[in-house]
Amino acid sequence: TLQPSQGCRKLTTFNKEVYVDFTAAQIKTLSFLAYIVRIFQDLVSQYSPNMVAGMLALFRYCPQEVAHLRKELLIAARHILATELRSKFVPHIEQLFDEDVLIGNGWTVNEALRPLAYSTLADFVHHVRSLLTLPNLSIAVQLFSKNVYDESLPISIQRMSCKLLLNLVECIRQRSDK
Repeated sequence: TLQPSQGCRKLTTFNKEVYVDFTAAQIKTLSFLAYIVRIFQDLVSQYSPNMVAGMLALFRYCPQEVAHLRKELLIAARHILATELRSKFVPHIEQLFDEDVLIGNGWTVNEALRPLAYSTLADFVHHVRSLLTLPNLSIAVQLFSKNVYDESLPISIQRMSCKLLLNLVECIRQRSDK
């Protein structure tokens, strides 16, 4: 969760290369954590609020021009979100639905990593759909409906979006019956 302040980043003496190295070290640490999280899940869950906050901060502050770091971050997030710790991310799902947070707004990152980001998010949403509120389900339906018609995405991502939409619609129907 350690990050330089916005004021510090705007200074002319701010060293972007050192910041990229610092972020890379944080992402490598998260990757290591993703590797051992299945073995030590009980121990890691004690510190899950810090891990969730740290991972979301890395998504927000990962430099846009360093696509390989964002890719490594997405891969680590995919592994962590595949564990039982995924329920700890549900209260923060709005941040993951924000494409500027999840993917970033750099051109290279946007073009190269969107399929991986949407695939990771779809797996996460699929597993926690029963925990989501109706407004969150609505945002998910809107996001993945948009992906169905996005010709710049691979057909596999469009197909996955369709499958997820069917699951979400069923979940919404079940909630509306209650």
